[in-house]
Amino acid sequence: MIAIFTSEKKRFISVLNAIVCVLLFLFLLIGFLRPAAAQSLGQTKEAISNRYPLVPYPQSLTPKTGQFVFNQETRLVADKKIFANEMDQLKALLPIPLNTVHQEPVNNYIAFKIDPSIPKAEGYRLTITKDHIEIKAKDNIGVFRGIETIRQLLPDEIEMMEKGVTGAAIQWTVPAVDIQDFPVYGYRGMHLDVARHFFSLDYLRKFIDRLALYKFNKLHLHLSDDEGWRIEIKKYPKLTSEGAWRSFDAHDSACIKTAASTGNPDMEIDPSHIKVINGKKMYGGFYTQKEMKALVQYALDRHIDIIPEIDMPGHSRTAIRLYPFLACSAGHESGEGFSVPLCPCNESTYRFAENVFSEIFKIFPYQYVHLGADEVNKESWKNSAECTVTMQKEGIKNVDELQSYFVRRMEKFFIKHGKKLIGWDEVLEGGVTPSAIVMYWRSWVPNAPVEAARQGNKVIMTPGNPLYFDALPNKSSLMNVYHFNPIPKGLNASQAANVIGAQANIWTEYIPTTNRLEYMVYPRMLALSEVLWTNKTDDKSFMIRLKQQYNRMDALGIHYRLPDIEGLLQNSVFLDSTALDVESPQA
Repeated sequence: MIAIFTSEKKRFISVLNAIVCVLLFLFLLIGFLRPAAAQSLGQTKEAISNRYPLVPYPQSLTPKTGQFVFNQETRLVADKKIFANEMDQLKALLPIPLNTVHQEPVNNYIAFKIDPSIPKAEGYRLTITKDHIEIKAKDNIGVFRGIETIRQLLPDEIEMMEKGVTGAAIQWTVPAVDIQDFPVYGYRGMHLDVARHFFSLDYLRKFIDRLALYKFNKLHLHLSDDEGWRIEIKKYPKLTSEGAWRSFDAHDSACIKTAASTGNPDMEIDPSHIKVINGKKMYGGFYTQKEMKALVQYALDRHIDIIPEIDMPGHSRTAIRLYPFLACSAGHESGEGFSVPLCPCNESTYRFAENVFSEIFKIFPYQYVHLGADEVNKESWKNSAECTVTMQKEGIKNVDELQSYFVRRMEKFFIKHGKKLIGWDEVLEGGVTPSAIVMYWRSWVPNAPVEAARQGNKVIMTPGNPLYFDALPNKSSLMNVYHFNPIPKGLNASQAANVIGAQANIWTEYIPTTNRLEYMVYPRMLALSEVLWTNKTDDKSFMIRLKQQYNRMDALGIHYRLPDIEGLLQNSVFLDSTALDVESPQA
């Protein structure tokens, strides 16, 4: 009995030792193979990024073999009642005829379909095979997003069609793929200040096209400021007949000086916006209501909302200069701080503001309208007899609450007309209603977006660091944007849901030309597009795809900032001689 037990025990130990040896061998083998497997996976991801250089990257992308070739026989299958605009957009993109049919052919077609099972707004599924292309979407906006994905998969030369390139010798192909995609954030914006320096309607259309290409859906136009008023208001014609023009100011002079000292023509004042008025050289320009309505429609066709900002009560020097009744009786320029604001204690101010916004509402059909309400110099309010009366009457304790009084009165007017008010985060000072949307910009006040989201306000993140694109870019700027997290620390899941998205701001005090504007914006704008759409980071993949996007931007004529050359200035000190290991950023 004992002998049998001992024999079985020895046999068990032998088997156990064999298992341990096998496991040890497998462990060592896996350890040996892991670097090779990882390298192989990395090569696969690199190949995928090169074949599908999409920005922003889709939520899900499954590579397929083969490609679809557009030719003279390619047909479009779509319901014109639903997709008339999207059909026009695709036809305008391609340099070949694209005839519409109602029944799917056997092959060689592209089809648009509504699919209610797709759960996300703007979501779409794009299927490309050698035989056909199919875009299924929750709505026609999703179909358009799918078209822009196809646009990025087409050869870069597709962007040169408007420049007279016929494309006759180019094979218009897109690689086979299965994409399921949707945006993480509903608000994906870019801001452009046209008050400090003016930009033409032609350029704004180009800017909108590029926003659409990279799946943004909001363009915030800063239309008024101390330096100029850019939108026609028929009730107050002097706002543009006089307020849209100025002799060169300090910012203009600084730009001219920089151009002269550096030889950089991008810093010159654009001569197309200079004209002689009453014998004086004046700089500026404005948009008529008819022109702006046409631009709004242009953006609407590309599923982009234009959000107008008329900045009140601060940053209103132009309006006050032309209509002095808008300032409090104690208001005067002190030379310190910001300009004198509108007076929130006179009914004439509210009549002016409501008249202005009544016209703005008719031009811009979207839900969001921006009031500004930032950087208000409240000294004139403290010294104003009429504000003393108003504060006593309304039970207002201080001038911060007086600003809130102004904002709340204006918000009631906005709501009455079916609009939602956006204000810079200073609207939190003195209290704000939960229905107002807070646009956070002051990086040095980190609790502002947290406070707003906790009390139920919707929040749009646009902190100066890293989303003020007027700040000079450097070697870290691109990745700082790419790794930006729109959700501030300190919020739980339900509070974080109040953060509806983000935008980058372009303040143009020192951006006098479109070339300078593009140098400041690109490629940072592409990094932001991926943050807001995909909300996933993959540095290596992004940089691979970005290299191909440089070629597309070349075709578009964008004057982007050239990428930094790694291994040159950062790592080298020149003494007598040295060997440089320099990697081309656009190889």
